[in-house]
Amino acid sequence: MVPQTVLAEAEREAGRSAERQRLAREIHDTMAQGFTSVVMLLEAADAALPDDVERARDHIELARDASRQNLTEARSIVWALRSPR
Repeated sequence: MVPQTVLAEAEREAGRSAERQRLAREIHDTMAQGFTSVVMLLEAADAALPDDVERARDHIELARDASRQNLTEARSIVWALRSPR
């Protein structure tokens, strides 16, 4: 018969593993969506050059804003994952 403490530790480890998997998926999805947005905006800017420089600048500005937002979100996620001291 397996001692209760061994079972309890196995259950805790399974819970930690499941939570790590969930967080990894969430981080991946968030970052992938953000970077996809930046890439699409930069491609739109490139397509607008040289015919419509102002439109290209608008796309570049949106890409810059999206990059800043993604960086802020990434920092927030990492900060939230820090272990309490």
